[in-house]
Amino acid sequence: MKNIIYTFVLFLLLLTTKGHAQVLKNNDLPLFISSVSIESSSNVLFFAQKGTKHVVAFDIATQKSIATWPFSQAPTGLAIQNGKLYVTTSYDKGMVYKIDIQSSAIEDSLATGMGACSPYVDTAGGALLV
Repeated sequence: MKNIIYTFVLFLLLLTTKGHAQVLKNNDLPLFISSVSIESSSNVLFFAQKGTKHVVAFDIATQKSIATWPFSQAPTGLAIQNGKLYVTTSYDKGMVYKIDIQSSAIEDSLATGMGACSPYVDTAGGALLV
């Protein structure tokens, strides 16, 4: 049942982001969601917009964007662990960023090489795999 609810929320999100994409219309940037992740304890949905080079935090309860992070390269993947959001970006050079969800601050970044995508946090060992 939980998967059905998340699928429905994602569908609503795709419908509601149309206005967000239109705001960026002057920049001629397409909306292209490359990754979605949910922080279930706070019901915040994070999505990476490859076309606009942003990651957006979307509050499911209020159906509003609550935070946005711009990147110089397109975000390609998201992972969440212990209040941290890990974002991979790629193209000219790959990077992984560590964002504190509570404060919205980018705490750290690391070059990974071109092609970084789909980060995975190994909860047993505490390792971040890119």
